[in-house]
Amino acid sequence: ENYFELEFDEELAIYSDMRPWTQLVWPNHLKALMGVIRKLKPRIVVVKEFEANTNAPNFPERFDAALLLFSAMFDCINSCMDHHVLYRKMTEEVIFPRMVQNIIVAEGMERFQRHEKIGFWRKLFAEFGMVETDLTRSSLCEASLFLRSSERLSSCTVDMDGKCLIMGWKGAPFQSLSAWKLQNEYEI
Repeated sequence: ENYFELEFDEELAIYSDMRPWTQLVWPNHLKALMGVIRKLKPRIVVVKEFEANTNAPNFPERFDAALLLFSAMFDCINSCMDHHVLYRKMTEEVIFPRMVQNIIVAEGMERFQRHEKIGFWRKLFAEFGMVETDLTRSSLCEASLFLRSSERLSSCTVDMDGKCLIMGWKGAPFQSLSAWKLQNEYEI
């Protein structure tokens, strides 16, 4: 928090794109991060995360979650990206295999690839006095229109889970997008 110098009349917005999950291996770090966010008093916090429970303590649950998540992601990439794209090659041959291997094989602190579903994030944010705020219905409509505009994206799905937008592929969820406000800010 010492890195931020906010003026009296400035407002802060935080956008977190696939970051909180990186702290799940160290719960005390995650709680410290949430404490800093709370002290900064942001006007809004937008969080995009994987929508899967690869943090389950037992292997069968982790395996099933990883299988569902990465099957959807590989199929999505196969349908949406040309085969010659360098990012696709890197994702399919390096990034995803390492993630899957870590989720399936590693245990304890060595298993740093951990993801949670929106229910986990709701409990954590509530613990720090934050409440989920509505994404507009028009955002769901715009997302749906965008997806319908491309044949390649026709299997992509968007649904609402409460106030959270869930993105998926052929019905298999793989990302959540949620917005949060401090409770006292929310009530003003």
